[in-house]
Amino acid sequence: MIYNRVACLCFILGLFITLVIMLTEWEHSNYEFEEVYNKQSTAVMHSSEDMFFQHKILIDSIQSFFNASETVSLGEFQIFTKELLKMKSAVALTLSSDMKVKYISDPDFKNDIDNIHLSTDFNGMPLVALPRYSFMTLAIDEPNMPYLVYAISHQRMQERMDKDSSICISYHHEDQVMESANCQAIRSGFLFSWFYYSDVVYFPATEHFSAYSLKTEYAVPTREVIRLSLILFMTAFLGLACSILWFFKVRNTSLMKEVKIENRSKIALLSSINHEIRTPINALVGYSQQLRDEAHLTASQSSIIGKMIWSANLLNSVAENTLNYSKAETGTLELNSDRVNIRDYLNNIEQYYQSFSYSADKYLVVNYSDDLANFLELDSAKLFQLITNIINNAFKYSTESRIELHVDYVQDKGVCQSQPGFLRVYIRDFGEGMTKQAKGVLDRPFIQADNLIAQPQSGIGLGLYTCKRIVSLIGGRFRLSSCRGNGTKVLFRFPCRRLTKNPQLSKALIEKPVLLVDDNRFNLEAAKALLAKNQIAAVGVDTASEALALQAELQPKVVIVDYRLAETDGLSLIRQMKLACNDSSVRYFILSANDKSEILDHHLYSDVCFLQKPLNMGLFRSQLMTGCCPNCM
Repeated sequence: MIYNRVACLCFILGLFITLVIMLTEWEHSNYEFEEVYNKQSTAVMHSSEDMFFQHKILIDSIQSFFNASETVSLGEFQIFTKELLKMKSAVALTLSSDMKVKYISDPDFKNDIDNIHLSTDFNGMPLVALPRYSFMTLAIDEPNMPYLVYAISHQRMQERMDKDSSICISYHHEDQVMESANCQAIRSGFLFSWFYYSDVVYFPATEHFSAYSLKTEYAVPTREVIRLSLILFMTAFLGLACSILWFFKVRNTSLMKEVKIENRSKIALLSSINHEIRTPINALVGYSQQLRDEAHLTASQSSIIGKMIWSANLLNSVAENTLNYSKAETGTLELNSDRVNIRDYLNNIEQYYQSFSYSADKYLVVNYSDDLANFLELDSAKLFQLITNIINNAFKYSTESRIELHVDYVQDKGVCQSQPGFLRVYIRDFGEGMTKQAKGVLDRPFIQADNLIAQPQSGIGLGLYTCKRIVSLIGGRFRLSSCRGNGTKVLFRFPCRRLTKNPQLSKALIEKPVLLVDDNRFNLEAAKALLAKNQIAAVGVDTASEALALQAELQPKVVIVDYRLAETDGLSLIRQMKLACNDSSVRYFILSANDKSEILDHHLYSDVCFLQKPLNMGLFRSQLMTGCCPNCM
């Protein structure tokens, strides 16, 4: 439930971040649009001020022109004023005392001036009225023309105002209103109401002009509004999508953590069960081998003991298959590198299957190439499981007595000899072969073809399925070929590395007795007997305190400790031994029913060798020669 809360919180946080981004984009765009309006509005205001200031200068100039001259002819007046006023959309005219138009600065305006309406105010000053014009009247010193009228054409001003199509400009002068052409379009657009800006500036009356106001209005262009809307929409869409993805990612991560915890719990349980099963198996195998080596046994007794050893080994294989199957399915399978004398390793496998020959008419033939290196670095436990699982199936289902095992070392083309290669393993039986239906269930564990029970033949089950999964997970290849009447062939490649040196076993390591520490007396006696059979003396104790005392007394060069002890664990005991002995030449081994990867903090003890039960003498001798440090060779 707490994981769902965290996922929901992440979703809400994602929406909040999206909202903040959208508001920021909105405010930023609003600021930019307002900046555009302010620049344009300021430019219009300044232009208006400049325009009326220039009109004032022109009026003063014309007034000075008349005041400076005794008389001014029409030609002089037009020459002085026509081009000057034309640029400013204005026209000047003079009035006589009887309110008649005398001079016009630009004859082009004559038709408009003919419609002028003239009157006087209570002070006797002329009042001028003409649609679409604004007038300023001044007194001048000129005979018969005492008044100067300065007229500004609204039409000409309108043409200039319409040139700026991005902003609405409105002049309010007395009771007249003059607007640019795009004002109506700006006010009527509903989209523009989101980003609509306006401002009014009032200009007070001056000597020449009465008071007027200037209003500017601006609405963001449609394309800009659409662009912003698309940006906000995409931001909202992406923000929502990211929030949903974040929600599922957090929830799935939490679920994966739960699954990993559950898988670790299952693996821990299976490891514990595996340990409890393999511990008595180890004792059973050890005692059975002791009985088999007795010289006075009859053939019948030897056959019975052989069946006991074979059954114990099969039970051990089932336990290992179950554990590795679970690891493969949960993605927790790891490779543990051991330095192995591969020739001795294969010979031990051949001897391993000799016990089955006592009770069945089947035998294993082992071949390996002449150029196969003596020592390889590989995961010996998993390789043993792969080989024995396939051979066990051949022994179980093959209708012929002969099974062949071929092994050689290969490297991919173009790869340096010092780089890792592969051990190529080929196993073949000569039975009836497998049906298409039987081969099809290779990818489905716990399912077996219906006719596998009806007639003996090469078969599959959890063992072969686990083999294929292990090989695929560790980077190898697995192929199975079978034809009716032609037996079954299995070929797989197992990662390994060739060692550049062929070490020799130092006699100094086995001159003194090996110290064995195991709280299970049966396993302790079985291990001592196995070492004695291989001409290695051993002394065993079942408590950590006795082991520390015996180490100080005997000063052994080789110590083998069971990982699970009653008082402590094997690695902790080895750490105490190292502190007490302080001899770097002592070789320490951990013997456990569990895989190396299942032992806590195993990576902190690179100089400690890890062995799986039951004790494999070939692997034990190999590690005595080569050590366990990854950089030793």
